Amino acid sequence: MNDPDSVRSRRLVDAIQDGELRDLLADTEPDDDDVTIGAVRRAVASIDATVETERNRLQQVFTRANVTTATIRRDPLPRPLVIVRADVDPGDVDRAVAAAEAIGYRRLAPTGAGPWRAYRRLHGGCVLVDVDRDERRLELSWGSPLLARGVLARLMVPTSGDLEAVSLPERWWFGYIGVHLARLPMRLWQRRSEPRYLGPYLVTPSTLVAPLLRCADIRAGELLVDLGCGDGRILVEAAEIGCRAIGVETDADLVERARAAADRAGVTSRVQVVHGDATTADIGDADVVVMFLPVDTLRDLLPAVLDRMRPGARLVVHEQERLTVPVAPDHSVAICSSDGVTVAHRWDR
Repeated sequence: MNDPDSVRSRRLVDAIQDGELRDLLADTEPDDDDVTIGAVRRAVASIDATVETERNRLQQVFTRANVTTATIRRDPLPRPLVIVRADVDPGDVDRAVAAAEAIGYRRLAPTGAGPWRAYRRLHGGCVLVDVDRDERRLELSWGSPLLARGVLARLMVPTSGDLEAVSLPERWWFGYIGVHLARLPMRLWQRRSEPRYLGPYLVTPSTLVAPLLRCADIRAGELLVDLGCGDGRILVEAAEIGCRAIGVETDADLVERARAAADRAGVTSRVQVVHGDATTADIGDADVVVMFLPVDTLRDLLPAVLDRMRPGARLVVHEQERLTVPVAPDHSVAICSSDGVTVAHRWDR
């Protein structure tokens, strides 16, 4: 790994984690000969251009769809994910969703008439992702959900599983509150055997995979385990450099996508994708473990994952937010690609 203790590297890591990367670049001379700073500057410019193009495209689409109240904002941070946020009037939600879906976005929410109306009334927003480019996300919000007040009210909000369990007519959308309460004992029982939900699917941009693998110092013949492997892109790239790779994923659809990706790349002999629980997966033989999960999930999982790793193994995660984890990483270094900037953290066992 690059020297994470250098002053410049530490400043860069801190700037990314504190949301002050643009300020740091503004305070650095454009002709600065530091290779990393120059690469980050180019990556930020590329990310900004991509996000601005997508923001303008969505603005035009919403205007044509008469979603006149839409306020579309770019994410203030140069994230490796292309995130655009849109605030719409509750009366414009359906038009906004239909307009986004018409240009290739899909909502990570129920699509049936009854379930969707219940979701729309009981939640304050939803996420849509580009069908062809998972890195592109539209975060749509439309105000406070109906049951936002108080812990008890929030406990009554149906989950995605509740909304998918039965199909109610649109006019009976409120019945999903009853479905939620009726399924609660069963859901509590099933939690004993079901894989733990680790949070929403977060994509590592393809251009960041190689730098992350370099941070792990992974070598041909070693075993990599990806906890929450998503569509398998890290597994495939590791296999292409001669590693064995095992991915563990709770989402059955993503498991199939990961297996298909390995098949397309011709690396199925070196890639195994398991539909299972990342919190209990066998990682005792892994040389490298990777995770890209929400910060809260990382904080909960990290001690147990480190305890299950063998001596000499390395754990690598990447995250732009500052980590508040029980065990500090041994190394933290800024990495970037043509369209991504993040911080890689490594723990050495």
